[in-house]
Amino acid sequence: MPTPLDPGPFIYAHRGDFAHARGNSIEAFTLAAEAGADGIELDVRRTSDGRLILAHDASHPALGPLSERTYHEIREADPLIATLAEGLAAIPGSMYVNGEIKNHRGEPGFDSSRGIVDQTIAELENRDDLKRILLSSFDPSSVRRAGVVSPDVLRGLLVTDPTPDWVAIRWAKTARHHAVHLPRTHLLKNPSRTVKRANRAGLKVVVWTVDDPDEIADLFQAGVVAVVTNDPAVGRAVIDAL
Repeated sequence: MPTPLDPGPFIYAHRGDFAHARGNSIEAFTLAAEAGADGIELDVRRTSDGRLILAHDASHPALGPLSERTYHEIREADPLIATLAEGLAAIPGSMYVNGEIKNHRGEPGFDSSRGIVDQTIAELENRDDLKRILLSSFDPSSVRRAGVVSPDVLRGLLVTDPTPDWVAIRWAKTARHHAVHLPRTHLLKNPSRTVKRANRAGLKVVVWTVDDPDEIADLFQAGVVAVVTNDPAVGRAVIDAL
């Protein structure tokens, strides 16, 4: 059976259809499904009273750090902020879910215990099918924790520009993850070489965030399994033309 990392190529909608709706909103998820995305990339954070919500930024313009506010306070100030449960319910069962666990050092709400990982996986198990889930994080310890809590859940290590691709691949291989999620800048010069290096390490490559159709096509031709894009309709058109 297909998984979020196999066989591909897949288009993951960045925060939903971010080009046409507010990110991480139910509307964005609905539009992404209508645009033909294979999956939704969404961001998971936790409120002060332990609710899992969907939000990219740690702070809200009207509320400050979300981790310091209760779910009721957040929802009252901004009704468009959905819970993880609401987001999962809005995503058709035929689509994949790339859940990014937001747990950055230096950000408000950083969870050194990585309990947010346990809670996220517990909610996914209760409300969804883990076979359609790909978990990722920029925090290596959070990704490792996901493997401890649920060894079978697919895991990808997210990395930023300062981290060389070969370092990210080594980290992900050592931790026995399934994928490495690289920024598009890592694959501009020689995408085939990077993909082959990852594949030799037993890893799939997911690339974020790519909106140019020619770049998307080049990445898929180089062997990238999935591209995260703000405009899933553009990505779908590229796949259909391959």
